[in-house]
Amino acid sequence: MTGEETLREQMRLLQHGFIAKLPARIDAMEQAMHQWIAGGDEASLRALHRLLHSLAGTAGTFDLPDTGDEARRLEDIVASWLADDQIAESDVKAFAVALQDLRRLSEAY
Repeated sequence: MTGEETLREQMRLLQHGFIAKLPARIDAMEQAMHQWIAGGDEASLRALHRLLHSLAGTAGTFDLPDTGDEARRLEDIVASWLADDQIAESDVKAFAVALQDLRRLSEAY
């Protein structure tokens, strides 16, 4: 096996590991969202932002641009919520649906 083939195989294994952990990452996002909804806790909203930011940044590394793009879109929404005290309930409901769409996207791999 050449060095390039070895590198490709290592990246493939890393990608599979990343994909295998996606459901747990999305579970953590949902948990942070529910904690925020239940108590209005800014720390939970910040945790959700951090989780989305992390996924948005790493998904591209593992050749999952759709996942990264969607995570970045959701990250931007949460960032706007952190900057604004007025958040419509309909926006939160739409975000929850979008998070489920992100889960379905991740399950397609």
